[in-house]
Amino acid sequence: MIWWQIFARRRADLDEEIEAHLRMAVRDRVERGESLEQARAAVAKEFGNLPLVKDVTRATWGWEFLERMVQDLKYAFRRLIKSPGFTIAAAASAASALIFGLKPRDPATLVLATVLLAVVALAASYLPARRAAGLDPIASLREE
Repeated sequence: MIWWQIFARRRADLDEEIEAHLRMAVRDRVERGESLEQARAAVAKEFGNLPLVKDVTRATWGWEFLERMVQDLKYAFRRLIKSPGFTIAAAASAASALIFGLKPRDPATLVLATVLLAVVALAASYLPARRAAGLDPIASLREE
């Protein structure tokens, strides 16, 4: 199972569990004689801010830094796609910082390093995609 599927499953499980707790609390209050609307309002007030409860719960799992890193990388990738000029400049500056002894006005080396990084990035994304394309989706679903 892929790690982001694990995150998604854990989030869904958390949502289901919170909803179950809310339903049980509402049912208990209705059994004690409150109206349904009063019970829902009281439970919502007792339980507090649901997104905050979910965030605190996810923080206790210890994966929060990974989730934030993935969100940041997705945002950075979207921004880089929208402005290719900036992408080239950022890649060139990153390449110049990574290569020791590189002169700031050496365009051939900067272009070569940028192309090399792009080729490595494409290879790193192509190989897993090619492997995934060879899988039978029905067989994968049956295994889960």
